[in-house]
Amino acid sequence: MAQFRESNDAERRLEQYPHEISGGMRQRVLIAIAIAIANQPDVLIADEPTTALDVTAQAQVLDLLKTTADRHGMSVILVTHDLDVVAEFCDEVVVMKTGEIVETGTARQLFSAPREDYTRHLLDCIPRAGDRRPGPEFDYQVETEPVVRVTGLRKQYGRTTVLEDVDLTIHARETVGIIGESGAGKSTLARTLIRLETPSGGTVELAGADFGRARSKHLRELRRDIQMVFQDPFSSLDPHMQIQDIVAQPLIVHGLANRAAARTRAAAMLDGMGLGTEYLERVPRNLSGGQRQRVAIARALILGPALTVLDEPISALDVSVRAQVLDLLREEQLALGTAYLFIVHDLAVARYFCDRIAVLFEGRIVEYGTPEDLFENPVHPHTKRLLGAIPDPWRNN
Repeated sequence: MAQFRESNDAERRLEQYPHEISGGMRQRVLIAIAIAIANQPDVLIADEPTTALDVTAQAQVLDLLKTTADRHGMSVILVTHDLDVVAEFCDEVVVMKTGEIVETGTARQLFSAPREDYTRHLLDCIPRAGDRRPGPEFDYQVETEPVVRVTGLRKQYGRTTVLEDVDLTIHARETVGIIGESGAGKSTLARTLIRLETPSGGTVELAGADFGRARSKHLRELRRDIQMVFQDPFSSLDPHMQIQDIVAQPLIVHGLANRAAARTRAAAMLDGMGLGTEYLERVPRNLSGGQRQRVAIARALILGPALTVLDEPISALDVSVRAQVLDLLREEQLALGTAYLFIVHDLAVARYFCDRIAVLFEGRIVEYGTPEDLFENPVHPHTKRLLGAIPDPWRNN
C-alpha cells in the first residue's frame, strides 16, 4: 500500500471502506491492487482510469501511474476517450474506429499533424480557449426574475456538513456551471436541489414557490418544473422499458397525456434528437452510450421544465459524442427556455458551455462569475489550483 504513503492520514485511509473515500483515491487503490496481485507486472492495462474524476484527481492518478511505471520499469496501456489525457500521458498513440486501427504515431505527431480525417475530427471536437457554444450569450443587462433562487442551502449527514450556506440564482435560458474537486458536494447539491435529499437548512424557490417545503399535490405540480439528467444513463433508465415509453412516462405520471398521446409526443421528441422510428421499440441495452444519454435528456425535457439539473451528463462519452450532446442540449435550451444547472468536471467544457460558473470547495461556493472572469482573473486559491491542473493538449504538441 505504498500508494498512500504520501498522504498525511495514511493509517486512517487504510482502514476505510471504498464508499468512504473519493473517486481519485479509489482509483489509487485499484492501481495498488493490480500491481500487488501481479507482483510488479511488466504491463499494466488502465481502462479509462480518469473517467469522471475532477482535474486535480485526474492529475494525481496520472502522476501515480507515471511514477509507478518508472519505479517498476513497467509499460502502461492506457485506454481512454479523453484526448487531454492522451496528450499529457502517452508516448505512442493508437486511434481506433469501429474496431479497427486508423492511425498510429507519437502524441506530438497526432496533435500537430494528424493524417486521418477521423483523427482530425476528434481533435476538432475539443473545446479550445475562446470557443463558445452556439446561440446568443445570456444578457445580464436585462433584469428578469430567476426561475430558481437558492438561499443559505445546507446539508448535513449526522455531524458531517456537506453543503454550507450555498446561494445561487438561475434564470431562464441561463446555464450555471458547478465545478470542484471530488467530494466538494457537487452531486449532493444537485440531489438536494431536486429533493432527492432533504435539505438541512436554507430555501429553494422555484418560480417563486418554496420548493423545499412544498408538500403533497403542490410538490407534485412543482416537480414538473425541475428535472434531472444523471451521469450514467444506463443505470438511470429502466432496462426493461422501450425508449418510447421511457420518454412518455413523465407525461403520463403527471397526468398531462394519455398513453397514446404521450407516446406520440415522445416519438416526436426523440426524432428531433436524432432517434427515429427505428429506435422507438428498443430497450436501453440496444443503444450506444450517446444514444442512451439522448433518451435521458428527452425524458427530462419533455415536460418543458423551468430548470434541468445536469449531473456530469457527458463525462463517460467520447469527444465526438460529447460535442453532439452539448449541441443538442443547447438547441433544446433555446427552443424551450429551460435553465440548466450543469455539474461538470471538465473545465474546458464549463468554459465553452456555461454563462456563469460557481466553484464549490468543501461544501461552500468560494468563487462565482462568468467564464471570462473565472479563467482570466481567478481570485480564490482553490480556483487557481483547479485551473492550474487543466491539461493542455497543444502545450507540448
